[in-house]
Amino acid sequence: MPATVCVETLRKKLKKFEIDLDEDIVAITTDGASVMVKTGSLVPVFQQLCYAHSLQLGILDVLYKKNESIRQEPIDDDILDNSEAESNDNDGRPNISENSGFTVEVVSFATEGELIPDFKDIINKVRKIVRMFKCSPTKNDVLQKYVKNEFGRKIE
Repeated sequence: MPATVCVETLRKKLKKFEIDLDEDIVAITTDGASVMVKTGSLVPVFQQLCYAHSLQLGILDVLYKKNESIRQEPIDDDILDNSEAESNDNDGRPNISENSGFTVEVVSFATEGELIPDFKDIINKVRKIVRMFKCSPTKNDVLQKYVKNEFGRKIE
């Protein structure tokens, strides 16, 4: 939803509890999505962006390769209206002629899967140790002694 709709929805929801966004709310916490940043700029309160979300995105940027790919795709038939660039087929569906020249450039970033080589070995070692403790009741019992000392109770 657009930021303006988000603000209006927020106002309506708060009004159900007899809370006024302008007078009763001092601050809001949101993630860093552009629509939420814009929402924060539209309301007269302090906005704090979520540090945990920012930290997660930062870690992904550092640990994983970004496989940027750019491809050009012709614009879908549904987007263009009946114009001179179109002609009708035998089945009645419009065809976009190759001369229309309309294409969309699609940029996609893949951050899943491939770790940056500098971190790959250490991340794999940490994952192996975590699996070892997670899957072994005996090793987990040893670890629970330290957990109990730290937190005062056993944590599953």
